[in-house]
Amino acid sequence: MRRHASALILFGGAWLLQVPPLVEKGGRFVPQLTTPAPLWDQAGIFDTGEECENARRELVASAEQTRSRAGSGNLKVNFDG
Repeated sequence: MRRHASALILFGGAWLLQVPPLVEKGGRFVPQLTTPAPLWDQAGIFDTGEECENARRELVASAEQTRSRAGSGNLKVNFDG
């Protein structure tokens, strides 16, 4: 089962795309989902929720491509709501 994590946050009229920090475990990079949300990394700031969602989807697609290129599932990075 895949685990996906990202957050779209409306803050002061701007949309923030937040992702949990990645940690290496056994040669794999995985989201550190236990990290409190205020310590997540900012992946972008956007004027609209739609722009933020599009960026989130691109982030997921990029992670999936990286995972595919890594072969045999050594790299598992999934950010999806």
